[in-house]
Amino acid sequence: MSVDINLRGEFGGGVNSDDCTTSAERIAAVNALCAEAIALLPPPVESLALSAMWRQTAHARIVILVAGLEGERLHGLLDDGWSSRTDHAQAQLFASTLCTSRASSDRYIGHAIIEARSILQRQWHCVRALAAALDERKALCGDDVDEIIAEATAAEQHRVELARRASQRATADRVASSQFRVETR
Repeated sequence: MSVDINLRGEFGGGVNSDDCTTSAERIAAVNALCAEAIALLPPPVESLALSAMWRQTAHARIVILVAGLEGERLHGLLDDGWSSRTDHAQAQLFASTLCTSRASSDRYIGHAIIEARSILQRQWHCVRALAAALDERKALCGDDVDEIIAEATAAEQHRVELARRASQRATADRVASSQFRVETR
């Protein structure tokens, strides 16, 4: 079964004939699926603040949903794609609450993929540290996650500072050696 729902609460989609044997069963299955999907929609928006809050929440959720697949793509870790397909379907559902057409939902998801890629590239040191900790410990609580991210961020900042200092020294050495050559001529 599949269903598309937009911000106005309109829906479309279908049920495979394999899923149901009678027309009444198909209608009941579509209605049940739509009821589940509509429960995900925000209540009718009375104010701009609520609308903005929903948009922000939906946007963040879409970026999170596409980030897993994008991380796998960035670092060559693609799996069988099952979780990727379900994440993409959920992202599509959230995007359909923000957009009025399937084409605009697809473009919105494309934008979210670019945003997720940018975040992952900047924060990959945290992803690596969390993955290593999960591999070692098999489970993490919220405090563990905060501690690991803080340690990984501090280590990355230290690495960047060391690289900056090395670059500064190399520049100073080049300047000093060129001044020396000028004086000896």
